[in-house]
Amino acid sequence: SLISLFFTFFSICGYYVLLYSEFLAILQVIIYVGAILILLLFAVLLTDVKFLKGESLFKQKISSIVLVCVFFILVPLQIILKSEFSGENRVLKKSYDYTSQIGMLLLTKEFILFEVAGVLMLIALIGASVMIKRKEN
Repeated sequence: SLISLFFTFFSICGYYVLLYSEFLAILQVIIYVGAILILLLFAVLLTDVKFLKGESLFKQKISSIVLVCVFFILVPLQIILKSEFSGENRVLKKSYDYTSQIGMLLLTKEFILFEVAGVLMLIALIGASVMIKRKEN
C-alpha cells in the first residue's frame, strides 16, 4: 500500500505540473513524498503486526468487500450524479510565473523560517521513530 501511495503522490504532482502550478508540485514531492511517506514507511517497518492474527478471516473479507463497494461503486456514482459537465473545452493558460518569486522569497527573506521548518520536521521524524520503537525484553 505504501508503494501505491508513493505512485499516487507522484501522480498528483503530475497533475499540478499540468495545471501550471510548479510550486505546488515541488511542495507535493518535498512534503508528502519526502516526509510523510518516509514517516509512514518507518512506522510500518517498526510496528509489530501481531494484532491482526486474532481476527477471523471472515471478518476481514466482509470488511474488504464493504470498502471496495464504497470506494469503487458509491463514490464514483456520487461524483457522476453531482457533476456539472457542460461539454465546452476550456484550456488553462499560464498567466504568471510565481515559482521564481516564491523561490527567491524562501531563499532570501524567509530563509531562517524555511530552515527552522526543516529542523522541526527532522525532530518530528526522530520523535516518531522513538515513539514506535519496539520494547526490548
